[in-house]
Amino acid sequence: TEIYPLSLHDALPISENINWSVLLPDDSLLTDNANSVLLDTCRKVYFFYRLGLADGNPPAITTARLFNGHILHLARWVNLNKNKYKPEQYGFSLIDQPGIDRLFREVAEGGWSLALRTVERAFNAMYINAFNQAVPPPLMNSMFNLPEDVKLRIREWLSEGDAYVSLKTPNGFEVQALNSNRLESLLSIDKGMSAASPRFRVFLRQFEPDLFHNDLLLSRQDSASRNYPSHRTPFIEDAMKEGCNENSYSTIGRVIGNSLKLYRHIPCVLPEPSTLNITRAMACNKSLLVTTGHTPFMPIDTGLKYLNEALRWTVRYGDELIDYYIA
Repeated sequence: TEIYPLSLHDALPISENINWSVLLPDDSLLTDNANSVLLDTCRKVYFFYRLGLADGNPPAITTARLFNGHILHLARWVNLNKNKYKPEQYGFSLIDQPGIDRLFREVAEGGWSLALRTVERAFNAMYINAFNQAVPPPLMNSMFNLPEDVKLRIREWLSEGDAYVSLKTPNGFEVQALNSNRLESLLSIDKGMSAASPRFRVFLRQFEPDLFHNDLLLSRQDSASRNYPSHRTPFIEDAMKEGCNENSYSTIGRVIGNSLKLYRHIPCVLPEPSTLNITRAMACNKSLLVTTGHTPFMPIDTGLKYLNEALRWTVRYGDELIDYYIA
């Protein structure tokens, strides 16, 4: 028999309000009756982790919040693969080594967004709403290079759904950009995914003509507040291949590892830890990760060109600019 306090508030001096009503890839909510086993699994895993039963020390509330965010992503992942893992009956208990290997491979290549097929799901939702049918397979395979008529119809549907916002540039022009919150609501996708994934932003630029560039993944700040792109602006080719950063990857590994340590408390909904090798699954993908560190230094030749141009502007326009701002 599992015995634990009725609520986290009864067990700890600091309580945390958690919204369990999150959207799953099959368009159901975690709180729906059909997902009661999966919901109970997530709640118990978080509860026991918050009590410090994973490694003996109760975590800080911010650490516990981060832990729960990844557990909810894991719940989305088993729901996405529910034909294999049957989370509505078994929670996380059917997760196996091949699945863990594939999960960490996809997370290393593109974070949770790639593992959860967020771009594919978003495009399918767009296409169904715009054309009243599922995406044809050939079009799904070329979703980052869509035909103009497809992009135009989807932009019309997005406009009808008030998915665009206007941004003003320094020179007074207005550019149209997608509103992330509204877009996520229209497409029923995970909150924050549209902004967090470079690969997703590359896809969305097809529906933002004012932000589109053949080579660069321009940000809203590049278009709305600068005459030239920031030195941090990535090439589209690089953004498409950008993997998960080392810190996030390690955190996901720790979260899944700590959740397995709770098997002795809730064995009916967690896999047997001895059947999974998290360390091996993670080690196979290190070459795909983005190294954590400072922004690369600007090449000397590029820096000198910027410096020369700045000096030319100072010499040529300096006096006029000072007079203008003083006036």
